[in-house]
Amino acid sequence: MPLSFWTSGRIPLCGAVWLAMASFAIPAPALAEPARQDQQAEFDIYVEKAMAKWGVPGVAIGLLQDGKIVRVKGYGVKKFGEAERVDGDTLFAIASLTKAFTAAAIATLSDEERLSFDDPVIKYLPDLKLYDSKVTAEVTIRDLLAQRTCLQSKDLLTWDSPFSREETRRRLQYLPPACSFRDRFVYNNINYVLAGDASAAAAGSSWQALIKNRLLVPLDMNNSATSSAEAARARNLASPHIKTGGKLRLLPLYDEGISAPAGAIHSTAADMARWVELLLGGGAYLGKTIWSPTAHAAMLGEQMAVRPGPRDAGEPPTPIAAAYGFGWGVGEYRGRRFVEHTGQSDGMYAMVAMMPNDRLGIVVLTNSSMVGLPEALAYHWLDDQLGVPEFDWIGTLYARAKESNDAIDIDNVTRDVLRKAGTKPSLPATGYAGVYRQDLLGDVTVITAKNGEMSIRFLTKTGRLKHWQDDMFQIDWGGDPYYTMTSSFVTFQIGVDKQPISLKIGGDEETFVRSGSARIRPKH
Repeated sequence: MPLSFWTSGRIPLCGAVWLAMASFAIPAPALAEPARQDQQAEFDIYVEKAMAKWGVPGVAIGLLQDGKIVRVKGYGVKKFGEAERVDGDTLFAIASLTKAFTAAAIATLSDEERLSFDDPVIKYLPDLKLYDSKVTAEVTIRDLLAQRTCLQSKDLLTWDSPFSREETRRRLQYLPPACSFRDRFVYNNINYVLAGDASAAAAGSSWQALIKNRLLVPLDMNNSATSSAEAARARNLASPHIKTGGKLRLLPLYDEGISAPAGAIHSTAADMARWVELLLGGGAYLGKTIWSPTAHAAMLGEQMAVRPGPRDAGEPPTPIAAAYGFGWGVGEYRGRRFVEHTGQSDGMYAMVAMMPNDRLGIVVLTNSSMVGLPEALAYHWLDDQLGVPEFDWIGTLYARAKESNDAIDIDNVTRDVLRKAGTKPSLPATGYAGVYRQDLLGDVTVITAKNGEMSIRFLTKTGRLKHWQDDMFQIDWGGDPYYTMTSSFVTFQIGVDKQPISLKIGGDEETFVRSGSARIRPKH
C-alpha cells in the first residue's frame, strides 16, 4: 500500500537570481481566519513528535482553509548540528512538485492559443525520435503531461547527464517502451522534460524564464528558484540530508541538469502556500486570472486512469488513487475529492495535498529524503479539519515507510546482495580495461592504473572498483547516493577467448558492449 499516490523523485523506491532581496518588500500571504489557538498548539506538538520519530532536522508547513492561507511556519533547523532555524521563507527543493508548474505554464500558453494540449510534440521538437516512428508522430503534449506515453522510466538519461537536450531527444529512439502507447499510466520524468522543452519552444524562451514570468512573478513567489544554482545563492536555504548507517549525513544540492522541467524548482512554505491558494482559487489569485477555468479543469481532471491495488481489510484510510491529471494525482480521501503530489530529491522530500471541494490545502517541505512524515502531517491535519476521529498516522506510516527508508540508507545497498567467498576474477585488472558502449546511455570506460587499481567512468561520475565475486565488482562512487543506490555493481561477461565481451551495470542490468563488438540497444 503506498503512503500517498505519488512517492516520486530522483532517489529510487528514487530564472532570475533569488537572493535575500532585502531591498524588496515581499507581500505577506493573504490570510483567512486563523485556526483556533488550541488547534495550532496541538498541530505544533504533532509536527515535533513526527520530526523526532523520523529524525528529520527541518520542516516548513503552509496551511489553507476556505481557499486562503491561514498559517505558514517552520520547525527545526536548516542544517543538522547547527542552530539556524527553519522559517516560512526557508528554501527547500520541491523536486517532482515542479511538474505541476510545467503543466501550468503550458496551460497559460494554451489559453493564448500558442500551444494546444493535443498538439503533436514534434510540432515544437521536430528532432524528437522515439522507439517507433508512428508513436513519434502521434505523441501529444497531453500524452506527456498525463504520463501515458508508456516510455520506460530512465532517470540516468536526464539526471546529471552529460547529454544535451538535443542529443537526449535523439537517444530516445533507443529507449524501449514499458507497454503499448497509451495503454496505461507509467510515471516518467522524461515525459516532463519533453513537455518543458516543447513549452519553451512554443514560448520562444527558456523553461526557466517561462516559469518565472508566467507563474512565480504573478504569484509574488519571490523567494523561489528554478535551479539548484539559483537556490545555492540564497541566504535562507535548507541543507539536504540523507541517512547512512542510521545517521544523518549532509548532501550537496543536486544538479538537475536537463531534467529541470521535471524537478528543478526550489521554494518556500510561504511561496508554495500562494501556489496552493491559486490552485484552490481555480486559477485566480488576488483578483488576477493566471489560467482559465477550462485549463484548470484539465490540469486537475482525470486524464489517465490509474489501476490501484485492492485495499486490504484493516488497512488505514489512506487516499485512493483514481487517475493522474497534469502533474497531479487525483482520487479521494475520506470520501472526498483529493488531489496531491509528492517530490523527492537527494536529501529532501515535499508534498502538497488539497481537497478542492472543501477548499483545504497543506504544503509540507522537509530537508530529508525519508518518506512518510509529510503524509502523516497532511492526513492528520486534514482529519482535524474534517472532524473525523484521530488516527495514529505517525505510528502507522512510520512503520509502513520503514522498508522504503531503509532502502535509501546507502549503507544498506550491499546488505541483500549475495557474495560467494573465495572467488577470484577471471582476468588480471588490465584485462577488463576498455570502452563499453550502448546506444541509449553512451560509453562506460574501465581504467586500470599502474598500481593495479581499477576505476569506472559512467555518465558524469567516476568510481573505484573493488572485487566482489567472480567477475563482479562493487563500485565506490564516493558516497553519491543516487549512483550508489542505482549502480553499485558491475559484472563483466567473459568470452571463450578470455576477453571481455560486455558489462552489466546497475539494478536494471544495463548492458554495454566492449568497443569493437556490435553496439546494442537496451533490453526490452
